[in-house]
Amino acid sequence: MALTHHELCQIAYKFLKRNGFKVCFHDRFVAVTSTGEQPDAMGFRNSASCLIEAKCSRADLLADRKKRFRKNPSLGMGDWRFFISEPEIISVEDLPPGWG
Repeated sequence: MALTHHELCQIAYKFLKRNGFKVCFHDRFVAVTSTGEQPDAMGFRNSASCLIEAKCSRADLLADRKKRFRKNPSLGMGDWRFFISEPEIISVEDLPPGWG
């Protein structure tokens, strides 16, 4: 059975906590941003912030590319940016420059 969006966000949140991000949020926290970006998981530590976007389908991944803060990365959140998904959803070739 495929993981839900919320389950992927919880995994991302726990990853951030385990990796030294002391202040973390997941999809249940709704932030108001000037660009409209709603992070699925976000973590902050002394010198860096990390954004993790959860993708449950290829359609969701492809739609994400159309967002203005993806087209213009300087508008996006996070010093470090990653996707989390089931293995068959995203390939290395799908990753935008600067994303993991």
